[in-house]
Amino acid sequence: MEQRSGEHAVFSLLILSVLLIALTVVVVCSGCAKKIATPDDPKDAVETYLNALAESDWDTAYYMVDKNTKDNHSQEEFEEATNTVYGPEFKEMLTRIEVVDSQTSGDSATVTIRDKVTGNNMEEKLVREDGEWKVTSPDPE
Repeated sequence: MEQRSGEHAVFSLLILSVLLIALTVVVVCSGCAKKIATPDDPKDAVETYLNALAESDWDTAYYMVDKNTKDNHSQEEFEEATNTVYGPEFKEMLTRIEVVDSQTSGDSATVTIRDKVTGNNMEEKLVREDGEWKVTSPDPE
């Protein structure tokens, strides 16, 4: 009988050890998740967004868009529409873009970007949501 209770204690200790190890792994790995730093400046937010699109980093690109865009499009729809409407030429063009100006008024901003090859200027509109700048004009539809 004593041997049985001793085996039970060892088995219980083994189970407890496995659970503690599993819990430790979960806690440690929760800090491993990709964290996206949102720039404090509208220019930097646009650069982050455009670089993410150029690199097909859809998690970052989608994170950088405003709530309205997210309410109307899932991340998968956003990715598919961007790829379908803009295609490979768009991604190539993104590598030639430079941010040239930024105008901020309260929680809104307009960032002017330029294609370094053609000289064409374009504007990206942003809104500050919960203290973070988000792109409001990426909707490819």
